[in-house]
Amino acid sequence: MKKILVLIGICALAMGMISCEKTTTDIKSNNSGVLIGSNVYDTIQDAIDAAIDGDTLRLTEGIYAGNNNTNLMWDGDEKHLTIMTDLRGHQPDYAIIEGNGKGAGFYFGNSFQSNADLIYGITIRNMGSEAAYYNAAFYCENAEPTIQYCYVYDCHWCAVYCSHANPRIENSWFYDNYAGFIIDGESDPVLLLNFIENSKLDAVYALDDSNPSLFNNLIADNERGVYIHNAKSLMVNNTIASNTKWGVRVNSDLLSQMINCIVWDNETDLDVLSDSSLVASYTCSPIEYPDVNPDSLENIYNDPQFIGSNDYHIKSGSPCLDIGNPGVVSWLEDLDGETRIHNSEVDLGAYEWHP
Repeated sequence: MKKILVLIGICALAMGMISCEKTTTDIKSNNSGVLIGSNVYDTIQDAIDAAIDGDTLRLTEGIYAGNNNTNLMWDGDEKHLTIMTDLRGHQPDYAIIEGNGKGAGFYFGNSFQSNADLIYGITIRNMGSEAAYYNAAFYCENAEPTIQYCYVYDCHWCAVYCSHANPRIENSWFYDNYAGFIIDGESDPVLLLNFIENSKLDAVYALDDSNPSLFNNLIADNERGVYIHNAKSLMVNNTIASNTKWGVRVNSDLLSQMINCIVWDNETDLDVLSDSSLVASYTCSPIEYPDVNPDSLENIYNDPQFIGSNDYHIKSGSPCLDIGNPGVVSWLEDLDGETRIHNSEVDLGAYEWHP
């Protein structure tokens, strides 16, 4: 019965998307091909099919659209690939996978990618106008790819969908999508150092016994921030702010934990429903709830003093400085790439203050 209700919920979310559907575009490919060494391939899928285990595919500057440039897939049991731009670094809108309002970007459906499969520095936009959960920029089912420094926007369903999947998603930008992350079917992804902003629905929606790890992300200006439904999450050093409905909502008897976070200026900051479980420590939010964020667990309730209405760095006089628990921070940088633990102390939220 629980699974049926979850599926009904997903279908309702999908049908609700129809009214938000955008006009399908007809943008054409315009690039100089995909490189594997000195070999040039016309489309991304052509290069994937020709690649062998360990190959790096380099996308030249331009737009990749149409057949064999979307719904990209390969057998993760057969080979592990790196797909990136031909730049040394990365920049937005350099190599763009254009969905023209349909389909997925990367479709990892029971294809068993591992963390050795890397997608790096690519922009994916305008995927999936159909009301179907597989129309995501990254569809991951029984797959664990690594996604780094990617830009995902204007996706009409969601940026990332997970089902029994554990991708690692780092240093990426997700904005102006219908939903950011839908984490379903006992998935345990790691979201580290990402920007998740301006989603028309949820930034992160975890359900069905999933357990996402949310580390050092900015989750701001979405309709809804984080929704934990019959699931659990470990949330460390996130800034969750200015979301229209709630910052974090928990409807689950599984224990979620929040440490070193700032949850501020959401319509409802911490919404823990009856018989649900969330314990916050070393966290800044406006109101003390004795069963959720008691004073005894080093929580504070003072204004974090953001720099501005859309700038979630904290000021030099913020009460969030140097009061976090550094023992739970295993990464080295904050969201700006600055040293995460400064003078043996860690600030709350996604940004470390540096003089």
